[in-house]
Amino acid sequence: MLNITNLYADYGGKPALEDINLTLDSGELLVVLGPSGCGKTTLTRLMNGLAPSYFKGSISGSICIDDRDITGMTAWEIGTIVGSVFQNPKSQFFSSELVGEVAFGCENHGFSREAIQERTDKSIETFSLSLIRKRPLDVLS
Repeated sequence: MLNITNLYADYGGKPALEDINLTLDSGELLVVLGPSGCGKTTLTRLMNGLAPSYFKGSISGSICIDDRDITGMTAWEIGTIVGSVFQNPKSQFFSSELVGEVAFGCENHGFSREAIQERTDKSIETFSLSLIRKRPLDVLS
């Protein structure tokens, strides 16, 4: 469940969101749409913890997921319960190679080097990606 109450956000004094209130129950789906600059990306950044930790600004109000207020959580903790897919896939790659990209999730959650290697190898094998393992991401379709 997602519960947003009296959410306000700004970047350097210019309001990006004002008085947002939203409740979603488990299993519900929400589509957020609107013109460029209306706050869709800001809302997503707030829900996934990128703002204000990475994208600096001021916020007030609360965002709770499964009755947990995420404002006191670290980005990696939020990442265990919230995910985002951006409009341009190239803007969400963290590595230039397949192995690094597959390993990123485990690295981000603090897995041991051995566990990262094991899980990365298993994932690449499971999805039959061994033949392209060493190819740069920018040459893959």
